[in-house]
Amino acid sequence: MGKDLDYKLYEQRENLFYHQPNANEDAFYRMVASGDTEKILENKRKYGSGNAPGKGRLSADPLKNEIYHMIINTALIARACQTAGLAHEVAYTLSDLYICRTDDCRKVGEVMALNDAMVMDFAAHMKELHYHTQLSAVVMEAVNYIYDNLHMQITTKRLAQHVHMNRSSFVLRFKAETGYTVNDFIARTRLDTAKNILLATDYRIIDISNSLCFSSQSYFCRKFKEAVGMTPAAYRRKYRGVPGEEKGI
Repeated sequence: MGKDLDYKLYEQRENLFYHQPNANEDAFYRMVASGDTEKILENKRKYGSGNAPGKGRLSADPLKNEIYHMIINTALIARACQTAGLAHEVAYTLSDLYICRTDDCRKVGEVMALNDAMVMDFAAHMKELHYHTQLSAVVMEAVNYIYDNLHMQITTKRLAQHVHMNRSSFVLRFKAETGYTVNDFIARTRLDTAKNILLATDYRIIDISNSLCFSSQSYFCRKFKEAVGMTPAAYRRKYRGVPGEEKGI
């Protein structure tokens, strides 16, 4: 192995190839761990998600090379997020889910899209984590109730009763702390959950719509497209390579 290493180092020097400095990677992982989704997207717009300078060659096969890089990236991001406060089981289960999904990838572009989705998913979890630490106990209790009851109709009246507050006072306090009206927060949470279900399962779109208590499949698809910029089926195709279930959905 020593001779192989010496030759590899010589070859890299001849080709002026040098691995990316640790400082660059550390800055990126801090970005994810802090939940700075806006900066991550800005970074992607600036530099893209292709083969960055200093990206090592882990396999002669381009697809395997991309998969190996994604597995390493996922593991390091999971560890960075766990260190920053993400629950151990959440960090490693999310990591396992994305690494398992590489089995379905048949093209380099699919792995790159999956890697982008993984980065944003971890960052979104961290953003939510940091956001929740700033909420009062009353509003946090209401938020937890929303997460636990997405399969049911949730009203502001029921939420106010749950946290033992006057409805009008509760509505004002919830908006002041979260920046969202109660109904907007519920809708946003349902759509975020729908995105995770689309990526993690093969449930039909109509079943996802029904399970999250949308009034109809067409309404769910319309609200999803308004929020995400594409239909549920297109979102699933983009990040999982799964064919759409219904034309136009």
